[in-house]
Amino acid sequence: MRGEEPGQARIRELKRALIDALWDGPTGIALFDADVRFLRVNDAIASWNGISPEAHVGRSLGEILELRPDDPRRKAVEGVEAAVRAVLETGQPRTNVPIEGTPPGDRARGWICSYIPMPELDGRRPGVCALVTDMSGARQREEEMERARDRAQAIALRLGLLQDVTSALARAGGAQEIARVVVERVRVAAGASVTTFRTKEGDALVVIDEAGVQAIRRRFGRVLVTAPLPVAEAVRSRGPVWFRSHEELHAHFPEMSEIAAEHGVRAGVALPLIAGADRDVLGVLSLGFPEPRAFDPDERAFLLSVAEHCAQALERAQLLDAERAQRRSAQQARDRLQRLQAVTAALSGASTVSEVAAVLVSQAKEALGASSSVAYVLDAAAGRLHMAAAIGGAEQVRDRLATLPLDAPLPGAAAARGGEPIWIETAEQLLAAFPELPSYAPHAARMKALAALPLKLGDRVLGAVSFAFDAQRAFRREERELILAAAQQCAQALDRARLLDAERGARAAEARVRAVLDAIFDNAPLGIGLLDPELRFARVNRVLAEINGVPAEAHVGKRPRELLPDMPHDEVEAAFREVLSTGQPKIDVELSGETPAAPGHLRHWVESWYPVRVAGATLGLGLLVREVTAEREAAEFQRNVLGIVGHDLRNPLSAITASAQLLLRQAGDPAAASRLGERILGNADRMQRIIAVLVDYARVRGGSGIPLRPRRCDLGAVCKVVAEECEAAHPGRAVRAAGAPDVHGEWDPDRVGQIVANLLSNALDYSPRDSTVEVSWRADAERAVIEVANEGAPIPPQLQPSLFEPFRRGERDRAGGKDGLGLGLFIARSIAIAHGGTLEVRSAPGERTVFTLALPR
Repeated sequence: MRGEEPGQARIRELKRALIDALWDGPTGIALFDADVRFLRVNDAIASWNGISPEAHVGRSLGEILELRPDDPRRKAVEGVEAAVRAVLETGQPRTNVPIEGTPPGDRARGWICSYIPMPELDGRRPGVCALVTDMSGARQREEEMERARDRAQAIALRLGLLQDVTSALARAGGAQEIARVVVERVRVAAGASVTTFRTKEGDALVVIDEAGVQAIRRRFGRVLVTAPLPVAEAVRSRGPVWFRSHEELHAHFPEMSEIAAEHGVRAGVALPLIAGADRDVLGVLSLGFPEPRAFDPDERAFLLSVAEHCAQALERAQLLDAERAQRRSAQQARDRLQRLQAVTAALSGASTVSEVAAVLVSQAKEALGASSSVAYVLDAAAGRLHMAAAIGGAEQVRDRLATLPLDAPLPGAAAARGGEPIWIETAEQLLAAFPELPSYAPHAARMKALAALPLKLGDRVLGAVSFAFDAQRAFRREERELILAAAQQCAQALDRARLLDAERGARAAEARVRAVLDAIFDNAPLGIGLLDPELRFARVNRVLAEINGVPAEAHVGKRPRELLPDMPHDEVEAAFREVLSTGQPKIDVELSGETPAAPGHLRHWVESWYPVRVAGATLGLGLLVREVTAEREAAEFQRNVLGIVGHDLRNPLSAITASAQLLLRQAGDPAAASRLGERILGNADRMQRIIAVLVDYARVRGGSGIPLRPRRCDLGAVCKVVAEECEAAHPGRAVRAAGAPDVHGEWDPDRVGQIVANLLSNALDYSPRDSTVEVSWRADAERAVIEVANEGAPIPPQLQPSLFEPFRRGERDRAGGKDGLGLGLFIARSIAIAHGGTLEVRSAPGERTVFTLALPR
């Protein structure tokens, strides 16, 4: 709108967007005019009323719904129209007004309506906007919540009753007390009118207690499990028998229906009392109800739980009765069990064969009251028994009986040999069975009884143990079972200990091997690595990590080409795969390249690659890497030095020798002697320069660097002096020197002059004779720059990366065919680096070749 503020326009657009979103939403929207007729409705209203939005326009709600005089919806329609008129009259909104009504073809529904006055809704007169929300879903949720609350309260009540019954059953001491609790409490808890508790005795069910009717005990006090009665059917089927009405009871159990009718039982259940799924039926709990009953799932679950608790309590009571009947024998069994438990507890802490054997002879001896005991471990392969522990009289003959053949005429050997226990109850029986025993063991004279048992695990004999007694002993069945149980426990502990001993030995051996391998891996002077079958690093040692210039942990999971991009990976990976596929190693493979450890520096290695196999499976590829860069450089240095000594120094030395001889012959000619002396000095100076260059090279390679003597100097003055000297040393050549004034700094002027002299000499050597070589200098606040430019042929791109490497001579044609040592540019860059500066070159077709020296001020 004209004159409208931007903010107001945005608010108006937002309102329109919100109205559009609301209009298309699930809320019903209707616009009424002053005559309470529809001006417009949205799709929600139209769907509820069953006609299109257009069909609403100009009609009242009653006309839309086609109300009859007796239509139950008339009251709701009149309420809506009255609310609209009230809003029109008062101009005040009415909110959250409930509406009851039934749209055509729909079930009963409920709505909440808000009425909002709308001034000049149709352009002339005011109207009303009605917002209608369908609340039927909320009502359904409320009803469902009510039902859920009722069900939860019923469950909570039953749980409380079940807890009360369970607590009472826990206090009951016998079958009669249990029956009394069940009859009194379960009848009340379940709302039953009749309750009967029966126990199973053989093939009969006997009433123990009842409530609500005495006739059952008289007529059905004892019934067979084959009788056609609900309680007998529950035993036979091992499941509950439900009858929901008297008719259902009569249809299945007519004999029971008459007495049920006499006592007003219209529904009931017979619940078998079973303590476990695999147990026998212990009894039956039956309940009768005065009205027909559906037995919903919750009620069935409650009654089944009650029956389960009753069965558990009844089983517990029966066990208690049996325990009381056998108290004395049970007490003796407990004593023996405690002794066995002491043995078991001691064995649980034994982890080696010797510890198990010591427990066996000591604890078992005490548990059985033996006077001596000895334990042997069988070496089946050798057919011999080895004494593992002895106590009492057996200790006296430990040395003599330390090892026995399996066929020795002794009780322990016989038990191990036959795999069966030997029980001897008198001294006479012992002497008759083992007449040679006294010659082996002098303490055998005191033995009056003996038990020798094999230590067996399944059919496998692990050893034997024997117990001797100083008094005759009748080994009763309970005692024999105790001794056999102790032997079985010991056999299991012995087998476990042997396995643990073997495992500990294997682990110790593996640990030793691993320690040796780790020591070799970590301390070997070679680079060692392991690649998986996908050619990814699994492990590398410190040396290989240092060779590659990448931390050892950063190798893991990466391929070599990811870490070392400047290596010939296509050829190397092809060789790796060949080793993996053929299983044949490759030994002493020579490789050269660059690594992040020394960017821009060509390095050399000798490598061996071999497959790594475990149990016949190839796990990956092993690498052995030995760097030979220093060896190669030393060899190259030696070759070059020998070449220099043999070539570059031979010429000046020959000149010196020849000049000295001529000097002797020309002693009478001062002018000739003077020329020869100058030649000797010139060649000696040349030799001195060669030697100085070699010394500088040796310093750089040795790691000490170029020695400097910095002092304040004028860079322009240094360049001018060197330019004049080079121009004089190259007759016919021109060197132009120009630069910024007053370029001062802290440098070694001799060394800077050495760089400039080397660059100018190279420029003069590699440029046309009729061209001019230029040297210029400039400076800013941080650094000074010297540039040497010439118009010679461009340096080939493949040569530029190695241009500053040592001994790079003879790779380009010099003007005049001159040759140098190949160390000039190397020494020049080393001097620049010693100053903290840089020396670089740029050369391309159609451009001048420019060397740039940058020095910090």
